[in-house]
Amino acid sequence: MKDEIAARAVVSAGKEAAKRALDEILPPEKDAAGSEEKGKESSSRRWWIIAGVIAAVLIVVGVIGLVLTYWKWFLLAGVLGLGALYGYYRARSRLRDRKKQPKQAAEAQKVRVETTSKTSERSEEDRAATDLAAKERAADIARLRELEAQRDAAAEREARAAREREVEDELAAMKARIKRDG
Repeated sequence: MKDEIAARAVVSAGKEAAKRALDEILPPEKDAAGSEEKGKESSSRRWWIIAGVIAAVLIVVGVIGLVLTYWKWFLLAGVLGLGALYGYYRARSRLRDRKKQPKQAAEAQKVRVETTSKTSERSEEDRAATDLAAKERAADIARLRELEAQRDAAAEREARAAREREVEDELAAMKARIKRDG
């Protein structure tokens, strides 16, 4: 009972809203005393507007139905569109970088020339100190590698001894079973 009353109230509210919307869209109707020709024109125009509104509603419902039915394809189209947009911006930035590349190459060459001139100005003592530091680092690395190799060898020996103990324990257990059974 309450559902029927609520449904009727909703329907009547919808009808009134539609009438108000049509009254705002359509021009006001002329008095009955107006010419018959204007009345026909107004009536004809009103029907065209109503038909247009109905067609628009049907188109919107059709598009919504299409989207609901083929949502996967619309999602795919959206993802492809985003991918294309990303590719466009990335390609645009790469082209911009390529245009800047000759300028950057000239600057890099200039920096290289300055660095080379500074390097040649370094004293022999600096070069010797750098070489000594490099040799010390290489010796440290060699010592670390040797320690790691010794540690790995010790671990391997321990693992082998543990396996041998397990095998010996199994053999002893098997001999004990044979003596018991035999």
